[in-house]
Amino acid sequence: MGNKTVLISVNFLAEIPDDVVDDPEFNELNKLENELADLAEKINSEIKLEWESIQTIVLNPNTMNCGKCESCGRWVSNREANDSIPQLNIAGMHEGKLLCDECLPKNHKLAF
Repeated sequence: MGNKTVLISVNFLAEIPDDVVDDPEFNELNKLENELADLAEKINSEIKLEWESIQTIVLNPNTMNCGKCESCGRWVSNREANDSIPQLNIAGMHEGKLLCDECLPKNHKLAF
């Protein structure tokens, strides 16, 4: 019996001060990324976890398909648009408002 490789993605949202994000050396961000990667080695499990990659995206609702749900405030990406960010919660437009899948009306195609 063989093994199958499974990609497990975990996404975190972090509120980070502008000066830390704008630091050209990314010292604090790099430290945080390294600590998160080290967590895989510390998990005691019969399943071996191997760090593969980390991606850091600074969210900008003015230039990216992202924003906060206008009802509950969670970060979302409009899945009805071509440039959605799959790591964020599903959202769609309803009556001119960006709403997450849980706040969309039940008859909306993206409602949860």
